[in-house]
Amino acid sequence: MISDYLDRELVLKETRAQRDALLDLQNNILPRTIAALNDALARALKDKKHPQGAPYIPSDPVTCGLQTGLSRIAIESGLVQTNTQDIAPSSSRGRVRGRVASKRAAKSAGGKVIDTSPALRLRSRPSKAAARTRGAARASKAAFVEGSDPLYALDGFKAKFGGLFSSRRAFNKNPARIAASKKSLSLFLFGDWGTGLDLAQQVTKRIGEQLQIIDASRQPHVIHLGDVYYVGEPEEYEKRLLPYWPVTSAQRDAIGSWSINGNHDMYSSGEGYFDTLLRQDIMIRWHGDKDGEPSSFFLIEDPDWQVFGLDTSWKLPSLASTIFGKPTKEDYGGQNGVLTEEQVVWMAKVRDSSKGCILLTHHQPGSSRSGDDQHSKEAVKLMKSKGVYSQLD
Repeated sequence: MISDYLDRELVLKETRAQRDALLDLQNNILPRTIAALNDALARALKDKKHPQGAPYIPSDPVTCGLQTGLSRIAIESGLVQTNTQDIAPSSSRGRVRGRVASKRAAKSAGGKVIDTSPALRLRSRPSKAAARTRGAARASKAAFVEGSDPLYALDGFKAKFGGLFSSRRAFNKNPARIAASKKSLSLFLFGDWGTGLDLAQQVTKRIGEQLQIIDASRQPHVIHLGDVYYVGEPEEYEKRLLPYWPVTSAQRDAIGSWSINGNHDMYSSGEGYFDTLLRQDIMIRWHGDKDGEPSSFFLIEDPDWQVFGLDTSWKLPSLASTIFGKPTKEDYGGQNGVLTEEQVVWMAKVRDSSKGCILLTHHQPGSSRSGDDQHSKEAVKLMKSKGVYSQLD
């Protein structure tokens, strides 16, 4: 009998583990989850800015996270009802250009730009086949919660404590060579991606598929907005970022590859980010300065737009300055971005006011979460002092 081959203590140990997990779920996780959902619902009911039928951008982080998951499940399960003309390949270029032109007109008229994209509408009852697809999509998800991940805690402590006795990697004050194109740009943006997990791989797999069919009249750039986990050590880039990067060595001259500096990239002093990642052939081709050295800030432009990528992470306070100086633990934790002055001086120098202006940073100056403190107060203050913040579109 199979019971002859099961060790008694092992069975009891596993049974206790299952019971304890369920008790933890009942006593701790479920009450906190229900409380968070209640708070989210209460805040959503007070939101008068998004009437039914309009695209919904929740200000609450819980609802925002749920919306992301619902959108992905809806799209993969075929539950989305939309106008097929809106997504036809033959009309996409004209639609994108039309929106840019509309934005230009709105900007010149001094008005606000309103996204008139139709909201996704869900069918009420999925088919059995769609339900099976949705179940498979859910099964493919993998959790990555840094606060409860023991490896994150151990690696994070090691890196941050080590920072007491080592200096951060020197900052390159020279920008990357300007990436100018006569073609219109196509930008693929994704952030907090460097985990190596299944969902991260799916993101760049989809980007790779789009790169295969992209319109030849456009210049594509793939841009990671920062954070390789856990602490930006060299082997983390080698194992969790580079194997899944969607641009191949053969494509390095045709497709831009960029990665903005994030707070996790700096937890190990930035050596891995600057000297492992940015020195890769696919990266240094674009991130290299006039002398071919890796730089963490850059400009991409076409005839109509300038896209600036700035480094808000290099100047974050060290653990030593947090313990012995004024910065708060939140500052050290990387929640509040800071710019170096040379980046903003350079931006003001090369800014072309006849073109639209897009800013990419790891720490965002604005957020849909209206209740949050913004993450770039010091950076915004510096940009305002140099006259470039008001030029951002």
